[in-house]
Amino acid sequence: MKPAKIFINTSELMDCGGQRSRQAWESNPQKEREKYGDTDKSFTLLKFIDSSEKLFGTIVYYALHSTSIGIKNRLISSDNRGYASRFLERMFENDPYKFNPNFIAAFPNANGGDVSPNVGLGHPPGGEEDYRRMKASGYKLCQKTIQMINSEAEEISGDIRFGQMNVNLANVQINGTSRRTCDGAFGASFSGASSEDNSSSIPLFVEGLTKSELLNGEISRKYSFRNKALTFLLDLIWHDMDDPEWVEAQGEKPILLPVGRAKFRGMPFYPHIFPFQIFKLGTVCIIGFPGEITSMAGIRLKNTILNTFKETEVKYCVLNCYANSFSNYTTTMEEYNQQHYEGASTLFGPNQLEAIQQEFRKTAEKIRDKKVVPSGVPFPKYSFKQRRFRSRIRFDDDPLGKDYGDIITQPNSSYNSEEKVVVEFVGANPRNNLRTMDTYLEVQRKINDDWETVYKDLDFETEYHWKRKGIAHSIITIVWNIPRKINPGEYRIIHKGDSKSRWTKKITQYIGISNSFEVL
Repeated sequence: MKPAKIFINTSELMDCGGQRSRQAWESNPQKEREKYGDTDKSFTLLKFIDSSEKLFGTIVYYALHSTSIGIKNRLISSDNRGYASRFLERMFENDPYKFNPNFIAAFPNANGGDVSPNVGLGHPPGGEEDYRRMKASGYKLCQKTIQMINSEAEEISGDIRFGQMNVNLANVQINGTSRRTCDGAFGASFSGASSEDNSSSIPLFVEGLTKSELLNGEISRKYSFRNKALTFLLDLIWHDMDDPEWVEAQGEKPILLPVGRAKFRGMPFYPHIFPFQIFKLGTVCIIGFPGEITSMAGIRLKNTILNTFKETEVKYCVLNCYANSFSNYTTTMEEYNQQHYEGASTLFGPNQLEAIQQEFRKTAEKIRDKKVVPSGVPFPKYSFKQRRFRSRIRFDDDPLGKDYGDIITQPNSSYNSEEKVVVEFVGANPRNNLRTMDTYLEVQRKINDDWETVYKDLDFETEYHWKRKGIAHSIITIVWNIPRKINPGEYRIIHKGDSKSRWTKKITQYIGISNSFEVL
């Protein structure tokens, strides 16, 4: 910790993502649509300056799905936001692999539940095209951030306060009405996923299937029969599908998966208690939102908080989504009634957004009035009931005559920029050690007599592939896509891993080092 100042800068980013659920969005009131547009394009930067006037961190809030890389990808990736973060950090860091880096660039998501980088481009086809899209979106985020870093910003001043209240979203009464939320369920259209973005490979239903359509016979007999057959089968399993009050409370949603009532070994299939957080940093309120929320729903929630702090110093409000838990989606009631993917994934009924606004308002009022925020509903303790479904790693084995870290395929003697270096190692299961704050690979450059690490597995120029061979053998393939701008010289590839003994079960580190090669 050290003394620092925080500055805020706000703008808009217009050409990075689009409305992926337009029909649902168009159901919102026209005045709202005309005022705010089809997505929330607000771009909010917080930048952190230390006592020596040096920039050491930024946080950018922007609404956009990190789905430039599609469902065909089998590599763990932080997608467009991760690309923006890494790109920016490499610009500012003196030592890119120091444990406490000199500069941190964070890109949390805002109300991007219906905002996709693939609108107008079609589904991500996989391969290089996906990575091209990822870099394009990430680069836009990064360039806008750089522009705003160098623009005039307002220093944040005032007191710091925080509040968190746990809310049972399945049981919230809307004040002054008979309306309430209800036990959670996924709707039929959930199975189709987002048809504009990454649709399901085996959709049971398409988007936009509402209860009214089913009851009025407005869809084909075959489709109606399939829905009835699935509902009948689910009813045999869960026994709650014929609850008329629950069915009514879910409004236009034809229930497909009753996750709010399904249990396994006494544990619910989905949580219903969620933490509602608000951080007040002087003139700024940050909403810690436990889920995804659509553009218009997020705008309404932000306005609720700003109105609560109307006669105070608070001038700005941002959403920080996926915070601490995941309530799935939240839409406006109008969007919910259309039952597109986002509405079918809004678990707790058509009144969910209004309930969230109401409960967040209560937290904001306590913070505004400098009162203690009640903790709310206690979280149940299920850790002792949890079961492991993924198979355990019994042991690793290396081929006869080989050892962990040995090279199967060496690199060529030389490469040009924009070529691909591929090296194969005898390895072990990567789950033996997740190497948090470490790496499975390094690309090193020789400088004088020392080797300097220039890329690791968090960099988008590298790929790490693991493949099981036989019962317990592992082949590790490391790929380095040499960038166009690269310092020529002598390089090598390193693989770091951990093996588990067949006999003692002890986990032992190993390292593999390739032959060196020239980059021309």
